[in-house]
Amino acid sequence: MAFISILRIYKSRVEGVMKRHTETRTMTKENRSGDHKAFQFASRKEAIQNFIKKFKPLETHHCRGKIEIRMYLSPDLNVKKMRQMYNDEDLPGYDVTIEYFRKVFNTSFNIGFGSPRQDVCSDCLQLLEGIKLSCNGQETQGLRAQYTQLSTNLE
Repeated sequence: MAFISILRIYKSRVEGVMKRHTETRTMTKENRSGDHKAFQFASRKEAIQNFIKKFKPLETHHCRGKIEIRMYLSPDLNVKKMRQMYNDEDLPGYDVTIEYFRKVFNTSFNIGFGSPRQDVCSDCLQLLEGIKLSCNGQETQGLRAQYTQLSTNLE
């Protein structure tokens, strides 16, 4: 009786659970609410993730070469175009809405499009600022030559 009063459940509930347990020798399956659609769409989500992984990221510049926090794809792409390419693939039953594709894209990956402007090394920045501030034509020409040489060596 203390068990029933502490948990505030009815005696008939306990009796029903005990009856089903003695008849089947197993506990009853949980039927309450939850995320029932996760299993239903797991294969679609995995297909989208595999599709996105096929895209080759752009080469990062020197100052972020070792950092793999964010990848950058071609600036010609966007989520809408990628979703259209995904739906154009010959996968029957795997077409998805733009909202679902965007949700998987944003939650599973850290990807941007195009290369960020900050993606330059400190040497390049120093030379570019020197070119901007230079008043002497000969000095400017020398700095441009250094910048050109540096950028061709790094690529």
